[in-house]
Amino acid sequence: MNSCDFIAVLDDNAEICSLLEKKISALFPDLSIPFYKCSSYNSLEEILSGKENKTGIIFMDIILDGENGVDHVVELQKKNTPWKFVYITGYPQMVSDTFHSTPSGILCKPIDDEHLLDTLLRILKDIGSEETNTLTVQIVKNGVQKIPVHKIIYVESNLRILQIHTETETISTYGRLSELASRLPDYFIH
Repeated sequence: MNSCDFIAVLDDNAEICSLLEKKISALFPDLSIPFYKCSSYNSLEEILSGKENKTGIIFMDIILDGENGVDHVVELQKKNTPWKFVYITGYPQMVSDTFHSTPSGILCKPIDDEHLLDTLLRILKDIGSEETNTLTVQIVKNGVQKIPVHKIIYVESNLRILQIHTETETISTYGRLSELASRLPDYFIH
């Protein structure tokens, strides 16, 4: 789980949150990343605040006490983060509702260890693949940002500040254009 920065679970049943943590710990005994257990969407939002550039796996119950987990995932996916979402549900008939979002997995309760392991290994493989297609830069405003290479339109240099233009934003970093160009795929032309 080296490429994952955190795991969070939102379920209104605290026993499910604890059980999922135990199962993941048993499957990955050397796991040393934060595991957050949330019983409400507000508590999940607080935990996710400031983690927009962190890679995380978020388990989301489809039916929460007075809340809809699918609606929450749709809202969170608008933030364009590297978070992966796995639905957990005791209502298999609700699975069709999940297609309003792009989940990385769906697990039915009771959670089967083999399905959980298969789902986590597939997600970790996807994360690893994305990281090889991601440019990580130190941004001017302090901090690190991961930029999917396929979203970079062009890069310009002004003295020692590089402006990386993507589909949705411009990221400023210090460096030399030649050094950055060496970290980009061959289809970028200097």
